[in-house]
Amino acid sequence: MTASLKAARPTPKPVLDGKQTIPELITIRTFLIVPFLALTAAVPVFWGWGVSWLDLTLGGAFFVVSTLGITVGYHRYFTHGSFRAKRVLRIALAIAGGLAAQGR
Repeated sequence: MTASLKAARPTPKPVLDGKQTIPELITIRTFLIVPFLALTAAVPVFWGWGVSWLDLTLGGAFFVVSTLGITVGYHRYFTHGSFRAKRVLRIALAIAGGLAAQGR
């Protein structure tokens, strides 16, 4: 590319430039807080009838496994190749990332 062509091209605006508007902040906080409040309210309501310690333990375990699959597996290993892994670990990371059901 020539210098004049490079200078004429506008630079894209960053997605997260640190200047969110009030409606954006309200939307982000709503989508973060409302599901947490719903879960917090649902557990006491359904305790003993569909929700037990086993359910909470399984939910927490699957959350940890799928989160590690996405962050360590998909992001660090498959995207950046940050470390070397044997075949068994690669398969386990791919399955763990798939448990997150993010559609990719």
